[in-house]
Amino acid sequence: MSNVFSAKRFGKYFVYDLGRAKDNFGLSLLILGLLPVAFYVLYQLFSLIGPAHSFGSGAGFSAYRGLSLIIAVFVAVAVFPVKVYGPLTDKRSGSAFLMLPASTLEKWLSMVLITCIVLPVCLAVLYMGSDLVMGFVFPKTYGTPLLSQYRTILSDFASAAEFDSHGVHPGWALALNWCFYVLAFTLGSMYFKKGKVGLTLLSLFGIVVLVLIVLSSFSLSMGGDLAVWLQNLDPDPDKAFRVFIGWAYALMVLELLVVLGLTYLRMRTIQH
Repeated sequence: MSNVFSAKRFGKYFVYDLGRAKDNFGLSLLILGLLPVAFYVLYQLFSLIGPAHSFGSGAGFSAYRGLSLIIAVFVAVAVFPVKVYGPLTDKRSGSAFLMLPASTLEKWLSMVLITCIVLPVCLAVLYMGSDLVMGFVFPKTYGTPLLSQYRTILSDFASAAEFDSHGVHPGWALALNWCFYVLAFTLGSMYFKKGKVGLTLLSLFGIVVLVLIVLSSFSLSMGGDLAVWLQNLDPDPDKAFRVFIGWAYALMVLELLVVLGLTYLRMRTIQH
């Protein structure tokens, strides 16, 4: 049996890792999935004690629906890694992790699959499911379910970013961003012993500031005008924008590869 990767051994560890994730974050994930219900109930209770003393409309509730989705995504991305992989910095839990019969590659691959695929799929099923039920039960006061309008939402997002006219699907950008941020918080949870979420946020903020400084310097060196720079890339605006989007995607992929490599390195070097 290979010391680096064994399909049978990986399968057993992956099932164990899934069970550990369920035990540490299962209830929290269920609560996040039911946020549409909780927000709707609170909104209607507040509307009943308001001047009109009537059920709030779906139009008025739409902003709160968006807020509940933002909260669900942020908590899942920031808190899940801390609750599931954060204990690895603890001497007792970390030592137990090192003793598990699986290679570093298998442990790392399981972590990537759970954070980048299993977690968003489970969150989407729970959140969209409760949103769908609420939309069908209370169509006038809750509004149209997200599943019924996701194509419109993506189309509007693409149009606002001028993606649709250049054949770029926003879903890829959203997926890459999810993977990057959830892995960044996973990396932070395995590096920092205390204040894992806060210190990771500060680290990300520092990186963003550094990147903006570099981009600003680059922009100034090119005359400080993005439109002129794009025109210099290619006289055809569509082709120039495609090149720009291609570089943007390449940067996102590079960021993802870096954080993947750092999480693997951290798993490999954990010692207690």
